[in-house]
Formats: sequence, C-alpha cells, structure tokens
Amino acid sequence: AAPILFEVRPMTEKTTNPPKHLSATMRNWWVEVTNTYDMTTLDLRRLQACCEAWDRMTAAREVLAKDGMFYTDANGSPRKHPACNVEAEARIAFLRAAREIGLDTEAAPEVRPPVLKGRR
Repeated sequence: AAPILFEVRPMTEKTTNPPKHLSATMRNWWVEVTNTYDMTTLDLRRLQACCEAWDRMTAAREVLAKDGMFYTDANGSPRKHPACNVEAEARIAFLRAAREIGLDTEAAPEVRPPVLKGRR
C-alpha cells in the first residue's frame, strides 16, 4: 500500500485564528466563515487563498483608482496598467477558491427554458 503523505482531518475547534497578514476585512470574514462551517485543513488552506486573492484584488483596485487604468509608454502609446491583470486574475482566484470550498452553495437561477420531457 502507498504511504499516506498527509491526512486531512476535520477541525476540532469551531474557530481558528485568521492569518495575521490578511486585511481586517478578510480576517473578519475568516472568523465568520469558520464559525459558520466545519472546515477541514484543506478547506482552511483554500479559505486562506480565497482571502489573499480578495486582498490582492482590492490592492490592485486601489492602485488603479490612484494611477488610472491606462498609462502612456515611452513611445507615447497608451498601455493598460499592469494592475488591471492583477485585479482580474485575483478575482478569478477568489471565485474559484470560494467555489472549491463550497461557499457558493446557493443554486444559480435557471436561465434556460425548461427541458421538455422526452427531449434529452
């Protein structure tokens, strides 16, 4: 049998302390989420990634608010600010991590017409 590299165990405590490097907003959300859901060690790692992505997205948004979405390069050509990509990538990372944890459990509204019986 293959050796077990690590074991994911359910949390024994209801509340875990959020990582100190997170923003106050994300530390508060961390506490709210961990008080609401029973999370495995892996879920906590995903939650950390989720919170870090939100903080990164927020920081990029602040840079864009100050600098603008575009700048002019040395040749006089307009260019997209690099923080635009950081914001977009962090948003995707946040949504993916939230989905993997299961924080998006509310069913999305059905936007397609209903399927007729016998037509699958």
